[in-house]
Amino acid sequence: MDTAALHTYLHALTHLKRAPTRYGTAPHKPVLMLTLMELVEKGIVLDNRFEANAELVGTFLENWQLLVTTPHQADFTQPFYCLQSDKADGESFWHQQTKPGCQISALPSSKTL
Repeated sequence: MDTAALHTYLHALTHLKRAPTRYGTAPHKPVLMLTLMELVEKGIVLDNRFEANAELVGTFLENWQLLVTTPHQADFTQPFYCLQSDKADGESFWHQQTKPGCQISALPSSKTL
């Protein structure tokens, strides 16, 4: 990856849209991003695809316990869905593809069929 692309993604990752909550800004997206970086660094994730599996959820929960000191709920599904609205250089860098019957619904008012 070239230097310009690295700067683009660094900017995107340090400017994630984070929802305001009664406990402060939601920590879910940064914790998920750090979790994904950790899984890549450990060689657990080898390509540009992240599956919601036990390794990801377990690592997310470990990172959550280490990093989050507010009463937010440790729900990894929220950033999976909501990251689709974040952009790098004007384009979405997160694309969610779900397996049939395994949709992630992080919004309280939404329904999955």
